[in-house]
Amino acid sequence: MTGLAINSQSNAFSIATLIYARLRRVSGRVIDALYVVENVEYARFVSNLALETADAELSRLVARLYSELNLHE
Repeated sequence: MTGLAINSQSNAFSIATLIYARLRRVSGRVIDALYVVENVEYARFVSNLALETADAELSRLVARLYSELNLHE
């Protein structure tokens, strides 16, 4: 793994942990932040959960996660 790939995963994990904290605060849902980074389908599932809350901060974090993991809608 290159330094760039490790940095990207680190950034994605940081965003996932922010989503974890905010989603728990807003909806009481708990996610696996590490698995968000490892599994694209789970990342999309968590993103949908976050977007369903209609919370502006979660929407911003989901956009950052999509960008970091190169997910496309």
